[in-house]
Amino acid sequence: HYSAIVQLTKNDSKRLLRCMQQMIRAASWNVAAVNNNPFEYWITYPDESYDSLMLRVEELMSNSEMDLPVHKIFTDKMFSELRCKMQELRIIGADKVESFWLRDFRERLAISGFLKDKTLGVKRLVSMPDRITNTIFLEGGGVHMRPTVINACQREGLNSIESWWPQWLTFMFATEVKVVSEGCQKAEGPVRVSNLISPLSRAKYPAVTIEEQEVSVALQHLCLAIMDAILIYIINSAGRTTWEHVRRTLSDTLIINKDARMCSIISSAYMDTHVIFLQEAAAIFAEKLRAHPQLSRRFALLQPHNLDGKRNQNSLILIDPAYFDEASCVDVTADVLDLADGRWAAAGDLLAVSIAGADGRRWLLVSFHGDSNGLMTQPLLRAIDAAARGPFAGHALLVGLDANAHSAARDAFHQSLQSFTGFLAERRMTSIWGPAPRAGLATTCSSRTFLQTQLNKATAYRDRAAAANQSLKDWILAYDDQVAEVAGAARDNTGRRLYREGVVFPSTEFPSDHAIVSAALRFHPEAGRSAVAPRRRSPSRA
Repeated sequence: HYSAIVQLTKNDSKRLLRCMQQMIRAASWNVAAVNNNPFEYWITYPDESYDSLMLRVEELMSNSEMDLPVHKIFTDKMFSELRCKMQELRIIGADKVESFWLRDFRERLAISGFLKDKTLGVKRLVSMPDRITNTIFLEGGGVHMRPTVINACQREGLNSIESWWPQWLTFMFATEVKVVSEGCQKAEGPVRVSNLISPLSRAKYPAVTIEEQEVSVALQHLCLAIMDAILIYIINSAGRTTWEHVRRTLSDTLIINKDARMCSIISSAYMDTHVIFLQEAAAIFAEKLRAHPQLSRRFALLQPHNLDGKRNQNSLILIDPAYFDEASCVDVTADVLDLADGRWAAAGDLLAVSIAGADGRRWLLVSFHGDSNGLMTQPLLRAIDAAARGPFAGHALLVGLDANAHSAARDAFHQSLQSFTGFLAERRMTSIWGPAPRAGLATTCSSRTFLQTQLNKATAYRDRAAAANQSLKDWILAYDDQVAEVAGAARDNTGRRLYREGVVFPSTEFPSDHAIVSAALRFHPEAGRSAVAPRRRSPSRA
């Protein structure tokens, strides 16, 4: 294959030599697009009204006098109105949900029995419908936000349950939306907001019972309505006249200007990178990348065919067109998913491409994020490994992912760091952190407040740093026998290629709860040189 060099021009030969001599600089970043709640994480903020409000919310959450039965806040009348709306739209399970209301939810205590119920968090009965309906990006660039405490909604009339509830019903059951999909070139809809909520699968969330799975769509509506009502009750008890101002200030920093800040971080600190793996990106963020003056000139954007504008948890890849031959790019995501039997990944979670490098290598580039418990990670990596050793044998493999490996896994429903590193060793994969990452190494340091959908994960204000979730969740992987050297493995939680230990994030300067990870890797000369280009349609590119 080296004989082909003589056919190149002098400039091409110099370019080829540079590519063969240099290391490939890679980065991976879970940009956490789903965090549309400005109150979700503890942050450091100069306005003391934030600390005052959040401490008051925390006090109320521990006050037994505030812990009323659910039906005293979300009333029987409200349930009946909700059920009628669901029946009118023929929501799956609407005719059976009353038994769950009477048996499981009506008499629960609102705070200790509902908001703090760990089981609801594991089953995603609240967090999943919230994720889908919290902030909906529309065709043409508009946004619809659910009337709730936990987003950037600027509606009037959220100062009481009586004025909030009609707005909630109208939003969920009368509002039609066209959801951004496939790089904003295609939109789904119009559909009612309620129709965006999909069934929960026991295959992905094993804690969900068979009975709950059958009525999971209606059950998600019910749990979401209960949660929103309780939060309206709590926040107005804590600061009826101040909370909306605090939320507006936080929203400007963490949500409204978040995409611009992420683009600024990449364009100011990572322009020398050859490949950047992105996870949990909103569909609208892909459009922002394409429109950014510096980034659109420096990188080509690869995105899934099934870019998802509902869950907004898309994996993307930015490539340096001088290092990779963009025209040779082939989307092989479907091939990988076939090897996983179509399981373990939702739309947009995985992006896998075969692409030629300027040095003659053929690369298999993969961006992926697992479920929050990490149970999807190993099955998907097993499928990626089968693809790299099977139909795409001979490719140089490079994977950027959020593995959701927990440094201290709590139970069998969470993937431990030890389990994940053992799996990598079995598959003969290496990472930028080495075979045995040093103790205490983490790419997350976040603490949730008491104003979010998984209250069982909330941390007290005084413990927000000491008890933060510090886990090594973000990785760049390759095969042991393909990589000769890894240099400069680094983390960044400031946007300036620096990592501040023991500091909770996101922050006003860094809008994600995952650090950026990066390194330079030198591959063996023979890696990726025996591969044959597959025949597949190219992914959407920008």
